[in-house]
Amino acid sequence: MQRVLLLDGDSRFRREMKDRLTRRGVNVACAGTASEGLKLYRRGRPACVFAEAELPDGGGFPVLEEAHRHTPVVMVSEGFSPDKVYTAISGGAFDCLSKPVDDPTLDGLLYRLRSEGDPPRVETGPVEPIQDVGGGMVVGRSQKMVEALKTVAAVAGTSATVLICGESGTGKELMAREIHRASRRTGAFVAVNCVAVTETLTESELFGHERGAFTGASGRRAGCFEQASHGTLFLDEIGDALPGFQAKLLRVLDQVEFRRVGGQESIRPDVRVVAATNADLEEQVANGTFRADLYYRLSEVTVQLPPLRDRLADIPLLVRRTLGEIRHRTGRSLGGISQEAMHRLMVHPWPGNVRELQNVLVRAGLHCQGRTVQCNHLKGLISDESSDSEESLTLSDVERRHIEQVLNATGWNRGMACEILGVSRPTLRRKIRDYGLIGG
Repeated sequence: MQRVLLLDGDSRFRREMKDRLTRRGVNVACAGTASEGLKLYRRGRPACVFAEAELPDGGGFPVLEEAHRHTPVVMVSEGFSPDKVYTAISGGAFDCLSKPVDDPTLDGLLYRLRSEGDPPRVETGPVEPIQDVGGGMVVGRSQKMVEALKTVAAVAGTSATVLICGESGTGKELMAREIHRASRRTGAFVAVNCVAVTETLTESELFGHERGAFTGASGRRAGCFEQASHGTLFLDEIGDALPGFQAKLLRVLDQVEFRRVGGQESIRPDVRVVAATNADLEEQVANGTFRADLYYRLSEVTVQLPPLRDRLADIPLLVRRTLGEIRHRTGRSLGGISQEAMHRLMVHPWPGNVRELQNVLVRAGLHCQGRTVQCNHLKGLISDESSDSEESLTLSDVERRHIEQVLNATGWNRGMACEILGVSRPTLRRKIRDYGLIGG
């Protein structure tokens, strides 16, 4: 690869990335602001641009807008929200990377850039950042979550049906709402819990009814498809839908029309359908409890949300977002969380996923009388792994265990471990060497 433009406001990150790219045979030019980056880009068009999304003078988006038609642009961020990913992808970004960028991810990206060359660009119009309202917990810097966000960004503006899969508490409805918001559909977001729809009320729930259609039908009622006209219909827990519900849902999806119960008029809805499940639908199809034809109809695009234990790198970002929401709602002056408390959060298994993390932080924040959440505020909220035998441990023993747990929790992502531990990379390297730690 020839010359690369690296645009980032963090001088330490620029130096580190330049060194890593140079060792890989890449010629790197650096800039710290968007205006400086545009000047360097116009002076000599590079083979690729790495651009930070959060620069104070507009971020990397002005460079993306000018360069994406001719040059692959990789957007880099401390953490991606659906808005940020959608803005980047719809604006023509080649890819989105979360800081810190590990070696396998960097090598894979460089391979793609070299092998794909300059891919054809789709004309998408000007980049228009979406206002960041709601969806505060739908963020990611771990690669699994960023990949999910990139999938959402790529399909949000289409009419494709989306199936969101993930364990309970991973934020499936929040992601569905982000898909709706990013789609810019003008209608409402209508959520239906499929478990709560009985066999006898399926048609009325889906399609509505006319006055007098059955006993108790005192007036016309719009069903969820009609309520979601020009919007998004979210079908939660679709894996638990009854057979009759599945059959009627498949029919309306295939024929794109329905009639209210007791009505004669055919209605053709303009509705985007997003479904969610924590079940293995492929297994249910195999054992006959879920219709195969409906599964294929719903899964035009599948988004897999990882459990929190597989995206530990996102915990600091989620903690900052949640504490910010608590400050906004309660007026409390919460300023952050101690390193010891963050460590406790990083090593907890989180069976309830993001929902459990949010609940723990809200309760801890309400108990906190100062500006910083401490370990004692987490007591009774998450498991306490301490034991009486730890009283005999030396300070070095405690430090070694703490560093090892953080490294294991982050998958030996040393940049993330440095952030959690509050130490520099040279210090972390020295501690690893002194304590004889071995990992990824």
